Amino acid sequence: MLKKTIKLEALVAATEDPVKLWFAGGIVILLLVIAMPMLSSFREAPDRALLAYNVLIHFENDGSAVVREDLLQLSPSGRKKRGYCRLLIGQFPGYQPLKYQIETIFIDGEPIYKPLATPPIDRIVPIEEGASGLRVCLADREVVLPEGQHWLAVRYYIENMLQENTNDNAFTWGFDSIPAASFSLRVELPTGVKPSMLRDLQYEVIPKDLLSGKNKLEYKEFGQNDPNSGFTLQTAEPILEGEKVRISAALAH
Repeated sequence: MLKKTIKLEALVAATEDPVKLWFAGGIVILLLVIAMPMLSSFREAPDRALLAYNVLIHFENDGSAVVREDLLQLSPSGRKKRGYCRLLIGQFPGYQPLKYQIETIFIDGEPIYKPLATPPIDRIVPIEEGASGLRVCLADREVVLPEGQHWLAVRYYIENMLQENTNDNAFTWGFDSIPAASFSLRVELPTGVKPSMLRDLQYEVIPKDLLSGKNKLEYKEFGQNDPNSGFTLQTAEPILEGEKVRISAALAH
């Protein structure tokens, strides 16, 4: 009780002395200035932000494609996490609706959805098809992810990835609002097709509420010492909440 009384008397004395009051106020302001970046970083890094987001698109010679997405997520302590929900865009402007087929879903390397297996594996939250596209939750119905980092993955097939237009065959791919500290995309082109044969190759990250973006992705070709031919795109900086990633290109008939 004596210690509390001394602290209270010291506080009253400080408020009566303008110099002490100014000094105490300065300390409070300094502490707030130091804390603000930390508070801001918490707001800019919501629970749904990924530590890494890696995508592989492998084209078949018939114009279809097999896509694998690997997502590294941090499951925070004290909160129940079952996985991550991903919306596969159903149709891009100027293109026909994409025909998806989900083949496998993994959590930390273990398949939790594999409908063509014998017997079939289906432990995921249901896949829902809507007006915007196909919503897939990479999550086990029964398992809550423990605290720590977890790799979630989905492998799917797109029957009509390469679509025929008037003068060429074209494709597009992308996603909306998947914040990630790092993002990489590897595109393996059909047999005999080199990146130099692509026309109108475009790739960009579009900020929220804007119609055009900037070159936030680094482009690099491969194929000389690789069994496949294609290119990679990587982020020079993180993908933020609300941003859109778009990539498109065409092949002459």
